[in-house]
Amino acid sequence: MLGIQVVPSALFFLLLFPTPESPRWLMARSRVDEARAVFTKIGVDGSGIDEELADIQRSLDLEHHEQGDSLFQAKYQKPIFLAVAIAMFNQLSGINALMYYAPKIFEMAGAGKGSALLQSVAVGGTNGSSSARSFRTAFALKGRRWEARLTGSWPL
Repeated sequence: MLGIQVVPSALFFLLLFPTPESPRWLMARSRVDEARAVFTKIGVDGSGIDEELADIQRSLDLEHHEQGDSLFQAKYQKPIFLAVAIAMFNQLSGINALMYYAPKIFEMAGAGKGSALLQSVAVGGTNGSSSARSFRTAFALKGRRWEARLTGSWPL
């Protein structure tokens, strides 16, 4: 089961070679003729190419851009930490591996093939329901009931 992932990965890798560079990337490096050729290759008509190139050039003009807050400031430290921690715990908890191999695990535990697939759906449903309930609880504890409604977990 693990080796089957090689097929789409290899196909994706091979299809990267005929993919042209982004016209925006080319314009940022002053390669206007190549950007024009990419637009021609993907089927943009002649008059539309000049308009697209002008739009890209305007967006690259640094005089009109404002420098915002840096991401690495004390006020962003907690949200960045939480985002990284949640992603890390998701991967380290092994739930992805469990969900991927759940039918095989249930089948090895003695469940029939059809029953193993249904039990996998039950595990996924329990996971989703528990996540929704934890969002609701967290928002309710903070007094943010409207945010709980936005997550779709309010009726649970």
